[in-house]
Amino acid sequence: MSAVIPNSLSERVFESIRDRIIDGTLAPGERLRERELAAELEVSRVPVREALPRLLDAGYIAAGPGRGIVVRDFDRAEVIELFDVRAHLDVLAAESAARNVAAGADATALAAALEAVTSRSEKPGAATAAAATLHAEIVALANNSLLTRLLRPVLDLDRRLAAHAYREDHAEALEEHRGLAGAILRGRPEAAAGFARAHVAEARQRVLDTLDATE
Repeated sequence: MSAVIPNSLSERVFESIRDRIIDGTLAPGERLRERELAAELEVSRVPVREALPRLLDAGYIAAGPGRGIVVRDFDRAEVIELFDVRAHLDVLAAESAARNVAAGADATALAAALEAVTSRSEKPGAATAAAATLHAEIVALANNSLLTRLLRPVLDLDRRLAAHAYREDHAEALEEHRGLAGAILRGRPEAAAGFARAHVAEARQRVLDTLDATE
């Protein structure tokens, strides 16, 4: 029993820090200090120290000046890589989800996620969270465990971009999400793939335009 508790605590600390990076609480370039993180999470410094190498390996943090550790920033090349990967995985997820719906899969959760996106479109923070849930429901409907594992870090990075690198045009994104989810809910794989491809391309351009404007 004593061997399980530290591992569980280390995992919880890892997830807590990771989630703070993803949702923007910890901003790119911000320095991370073991003592402060331990105090905020109400744990000792040991699980924090254990979590940091995992966060480094996963690309959430990087070595900073003077042997410090900072939240990793993104650059244009990384953004292009992200959307190159998403262009393939999102299309596969949408196509598979629509095919499964056509075969009788329960799409109630996706319909609810679309309703949440629609109702929160005027609230940027809530809209971003609702959009993340919608994409997660599409992946769940695809029912492909390998695809789920591959998309997890990709969608996490996308959420980080939404929190820090750009301000999405929520009206435009809402129409894209409606088209995408609507095609899946109607069980139309080809249409869903087309909407997914267009959505990724538009999101990619919005991010790059914002990065170019800040350089």
